[in-house]
Amino acid sequence: MILILIISNMSCSSDDDIFEETKVPPTTNVDPVTIQGKKNQFDIKSIANIVLLNKSVNLPTGKTIASKSVGNFFLTDDKGNITNLKIPNAKDYILTVNSLMECSKNLILVSGILNVEYLDGTTDALSNFILDKTDGAFYKLSDLAYTQFVNVYAKINQSSRWINGSLQFDDNNAVYLKGNNTGAVQEIYKAEFVKISEEAMEVKFTTINLIAQNNRFNYYVLGNGDILYTYNFNQFGVWKIRFSAGQTIALSDLNNSSPLDVDGVNYFENINSDGCFGVRASDGGFVFFISGQEIKGMLTPYFIKPFRLTTNNGSFTLQPIPLSIPYREEHLNKLHELASANEMFYFNSNNLHVFTSWGGHFDAQETIWWSFDDLTNTVKTAFTKYSSAEFGAYYNLIGRSDDYACIPIGQDVHFVNFENLTENVFKNIGFEIFKTEYRNNNVLQFYGISYASGKKVYGEIGQTGDVKIINEFEDSTIEVKDIVKIGNF
Repeated sequence: MILILIISNMSCSSDDDIFEETKVPPTTNVDPVTIQGKKNQFDIKSIANIVLLNKSVNLPTGKTIASKSVGNFFLTDDKGNITNLKIPNAKDYILTVNSLMECSKNLILVSGILNVEYLDGTTDALSNFILDKTDGAFYKLSDLAYTQFVNVYAKINQSSRWINGSLQFDDNNAVYLKGNNTGAVQEIYKAEFVKISEEAMEVKFTTINLIAQNNRFNYYVLGNGDILYTYNFNQFGVWKIRFSAGQTIALSDLNNSSPLDVDGVNYFENINSDGCFGVRASDGGFVFFISGQEIKGMLTPYFIKPFRLTTNNGSFTLQPIPLSIPYREEHLNKLHELASANEMFYFNSNNLHVFTSWGGHFDAQETIWWSFDDLTNTVKTAFTKYSSAEFGAYYNLIGRSDDYACIPIGQDVHFVNFENLTENVFKNIGFEIFKTEYRNNNVLQFYGISYASGKKVYGEIGQTGDVKIINEFEDSTIEVKDIVKIGNF
């Protein structure tokens, strides 16, 4: 997702002005020795989310109740109040931002200009810089690296394994994106962000060519940079591993319709390669859920069984994970039907891997959730009180934190606890919700409209169900384009 931001407190003649800048008043009579720590750093501990509007409007500054400024964005802090961005050790700075995009697990690529004068008299002048979400440090980026990454980043919409998933990374913070498919060759772009000094970064791009037709192509990046992938060849699915050193091998035991035997034990007589999927475990390893029939036959049920997949220097091992598949009545008597690999929503919370189905079984009147704990190797299943049809209609409003998924449906808000898959519902909160983003693990911020006043609002709701309005927009044409979490709350 690319988002357009303009950061400002400079006055302008009308709400239609969209290019402004933030300027911090200079600090006078400051002893240079007061500088503490790094200079090229944002104070990300003072902000939670950035909220982008479709136009510039009068907004609270966060300084006093009455003070206002004109801008098309605002920031919120850890208490749900509007606040200002701070750069420690800055005497004066001007910042304009044109776009902000996730470029690796911890890094954000900022398109814009940042000019800073520090307390010791030194200056920074950056454009198109990298922001580290873990500590707020910012780094210069060359024009060439910026152009290359923006072009590659256009592929992001086709790079996610899950419907609401994220980019895939290895343990070195390199990001992998799906590229073009030409004939039998599928491109994977690997971008490595390399810190070349305390003030600058560069991006190294590698194109990885996989022999894989585009039909049902899926891929997973393992922690060491090896890639597990599948494609259909003459209607038969084949799983392969492309090792980071360059060689590729086929997992001959994971061909569609083949049996699966591991260390002399038969686990499946008939593999369904299209139904296999995987997740990165909390210890960095890879858990591969393999789908198949224990006995071949038209009416024989399919099951899903988890295995640890480990790769090392051109070889791999599969280690079965002991798992008791919970019995469910009627059509839910097997885990396979809870896990259509191409239609799942996936939420990761440390050792918990939580899934829910896009559509669910045709006669299901409730939405199905299930989880896998990679520490205890246990599966839990649960139902929510809304139907799969309702979930499908409101799926784009889903918010998630480390502990919860939140699904607004009409004026009701559903919180699903990842730990035990219990649901807490707050009915008729009085707002129709259009966009969501968590401020911290327990508080969801939202943009919506009030049924009481008819005004558009930005607010938040916590686990008690209480709603706090952060800002009420007087302009009826205002829209929140994006909400992006950037701080450490």
